This record gives sequence, C-alpha cells and structure tokens, in this order.
Amino acid sequence: MRSRTILFWVLILSLSLCACGQRAPTWQDQYDLGTRYLSDGNYENAIIAFTAAIEIDPQNVNAYIGRGADTYVKRGSTEDLLLAKEDYDRAIELEPKRWETYQKKSVVLTMMGDHVEGLATLYEYKEANSSSEADEAIQSYLERLSFDIEVER
Repeated sequence: MRSRTILFWVLILSLSLCACGQRAPTWQDQYDLGTRYLSDGNYENAIIAFTAAIEIDPQNVNAYIGRGADTYVKRGSTEDLLLAKEDYDRAIELEPKRWETYQKKSVVLTMMGDHVEGLATLYEYKEANSSSEADEAIQSYLERLSFDIEVER
C-alpha cells in the first residue's frame, strides 16, 4: 500500500512539473533514479522508480532487470523472488538473446530451491543462443548442484 501511495505522488509530481513548463521524466530519468535509490539501499523507492520507468516504456528490458535482479532479489522474501522471476520472464520475452537475464533468473529459481528449473533456464538460453557461455554456466551449475547434494548428505 505504501509503495502505491509513493508511486501516486511520483506521478502527481511528474504531472505538476509538466504543467509548470518542465519536461516530463523520461524512462532514463526514472531508471537512473531507481539505480540511485538502489545504491543507497532504499529498495522501496527503487522499485517505485523502476516501475515508473516500465510504465513510461514497457518494452525496455533494463527496467525489468533493475527491478527484478537488483531490487526484489536484494529484499529476498519469497514474494519478492516470485516478482523477480516474473520480471525476468518478461525481459526474456522482450529480448531472448540476453544472457544476463537467464543467469539472474536461474539464480532466483535456485534461491527458491527449484534447482531443476534453474538448470532448465540455462538450457533455454542455450537452445535460443548456442554459445560457450551457456555450456560453461551449465557445467558450473551442475558442479555446484552436486556439491550442494554432497554437503546435504
């Protein structure tokens, strides 16, 4: 509820600036603001700024990655991890050849305890983009997974 209230006031402020002859904030303005909030550890306002960037340009992958990876994941609750996964799914849909998004989605799935889906995400990338990056990441993931299984025993 608090984040919606803040978002409401950000939008009101944006409209007020437009009425005063100021230019409306751009996608980049909101993204940069989100990045600044994130670096200050202010995750609530970072989410609001990244969300505003997405509302301005819903096709821009960077805002989804910023909100998902850099903000929701750092907050780390189960709900936040699910929201991060949704952002990664949208980013992959928009830009299916971007390695970073698959990697981060795989990490989120692993954090959620879904190792099979985490690995499957890396294979999705390999299927869409044949590359040595994918092969190395898959091998590394399998090694970490086998190590985790050994540690649990």
